[in-house]
Amino acid sequence: MYFILLGYSMKTRIIQTRFWEDDFVMKLSVDARLVFMYLLTNSSIGLTGIYEKPIGLIAVFVGISTARVENALNELSGKVIYDNGWVVLVNAFKYNNYASNERQRTAYMKEWNSLPERLKSYVPFFDDVKEYKPHYAESGKSYQHILIAEKVLGRKLLADEVVHHIDKDPSNNDIHNLAIMNKDTHRLLHQDKITLSDTTTILLSDYSNTTPKPKTKNKKSKIRNQKPKTQNGRFGNIKCFDDKEVQAMLKSEFPSVDVMKELQKMINYCKAHGKTYKDYRAFARNWLTVESAKHNLNKY
Repeated sequence: MYFILLGYSMKTRIIQTRFWEDDFVMKLSVDARLVFMYLLTNSSIGLTGIYEKPIGLIAVFVGISTARVENALNELSGKVIYDNGWVVLVNAFKYNNYASNERQRTAYMKEWNSLPERLKSYVPFFDDVKEYKPHYAESGKSYQHILIAEKVLGRKLLADEVVHHIDKDPSNNDIHNLAIMNKDTHRLLHQDKITLSDTTTILLSDYSNTTPKPKTKNKKSKIRNQKPKTQNGRFGNIKCFDDKEVQAMLKSEFPSVDVMKELQKMINYCKAHGKTYKDYRAFARNWLTVESAKHNLNKY
């Protein structure tokens, strides 16, 4: 498969020579090849592979009519999405990862933040770029929402855990606005591929009714290890994963996922981290929703 290599100056576009031997490209009409090459190499393309370009302007640069450009875009379906004046190169990020270091992620996220909301889901979101967290309240060498979460949980966040602001307002650190989730789930959530109800999260409001203040250097505070209460009944026990009816229901709902394999992962996860849940069936559905979303993303 072909890819684009963009320099920091954004003035260089290098296309691999095997571009012309790609099965998809070889089946295109002359117009579609010309339009495709223009979309891959014009000066508007950035780090995300999503940019604004009117059809009339494309027609001017490639030297064909707008009707022929529209026909070419139809041929490019699957590789190019044209959405109300915006070009989305579907595999641009897949073949050009501009997130290998902090400098590149910073530039990438600056561009990502300027995209229309409806298009952000086509490319990854990175939550570790400090330069684009101007509204997060800092406390010492950390962020206030992280300190609050760790105090409520009575432990440090795991390496794969992040604190999510439910209303997406980074300055609102009310305990009812904070949830803990893994990084993959967080990215899918910000890309609008899933909703909060579809995620496996820890709601801090389930642990405490008051918002604690972060620890200060001059004051020592005792941290309680509070655990949520588990509900009684069939689905309040992890043994429900052995229930054939539950297994059949999950297999039917998530056909693209190896349910039995994932159930064993859930059991191991709960044992390794000492996790307990009020409703294990809901926990399983949330887990499998995320895995299903990952599976669908890997198709592209």
